[in-house]
Amino acid sequence: MKHGHTMLNKPKSKCI
Repeated sequence: MKHGHTMLNKPKSKCI
């Protein structure tokens, strides 16, 4: 998963 894109896909997952 790319950093930043994770927020768009899963906002609950945060940028880890």
